[in-house]
Amino acid sequence: MRRGAWVGLFSTLSLFAACGDERDVVIPPLDESDGGAQDGSMSQDGASSNDAGVNDSEANDTGASDTAVSDAPRDASTDADGSRDGTMSDGAGDGASSDANSDAPDARSDAPTHGDAGTDAATDSGIPQVLLLDEAFGANTYGGGLNAAGNWVTSGTLVATNAGTQWFGSGNGSNNTFFNLYFKKALGGVVENRPYAVSFYVVLPEDGSIQPIELSDFSVLRIGGPTGSVNWTSTPSPTVSDVWVKWTGTYTPSLADVGGPFFFEMKFDLPSMHSVGVDGPIGIE
Repeated sequence: MRRGAWVGLFSTLSLFAACGDERDVVIPPLDESDGGAQDGSMSQDGASSNDAGVNDSEANDTGASDTAVSDAPRDASTDADGSRDGTMSDGAGDGASSDANSDAPDARSDAPTHGDAGTDAATDSGIPQVLLLDEAFGANTYGGGLNAAGNWVTSGTLVATNAGTQWFGSGNGSNNTFFNLYFKKALGGVVENRPYAVSFYVVLPEDGSIQPIELSDFSVLRIGGPTGSVNWTSTPSPTVSDVWVKWTGTYTPSLADVGGPFFFEMKFDLPSMHSVGVDGPIGIE
């Protein structure tokens, strides 16, 4: 199978990989392959269909486990067919490596738990003190082909961060849709029994023929506890590369959420020739 790294579709690094018989989006030159479906790092595939509902979030659906990469990322070296595995972080790195959170997978259950809170202390109101989306702040969960080695991007690679030193992204330069890409970050804090105004930022990492992701592409998108609901009220599509736009909504906790930590969580499908980048600061008010 053939996978393109983040190597220049419109810049020195690219988010996109081709799968099947489509062309790799690498320079130079664009070439062809006869492989099957791919996983992604900044270009991913998924294996199953979407779950219904933006606010229905179960990490079990993705096969992901907290602090572990659910699908073992492939090596960034050459495959048997001469292709390279995709990576989204600075164009380098062994796909088999993982972050400090991925050494010891822990099983997840359908029952919501509060055991994987972030490392940041809460304010008197229970809101986490640090609301950056950087990899180091809080435990991370990946699924559907996303991974620590391939989807964290440092500031200045493709686009500058909106906050902190990293942003998280994925891109699809193939003719196929990548299904059920999953990412979750523990933010910490303590959820109270009240509604919260929540927000984060979205960017179009590259322009040209690449299109931005839309709210309808998400089956899960939440800031809050694992079972409450989020009504997203403003989700403008980023139309200009490098310009971060703010998505805002209202999180209403369930009783099971109260007393537990906050999370940022998303599961989405990535259509052909689409990309997405997300960053903080995470808004919780």
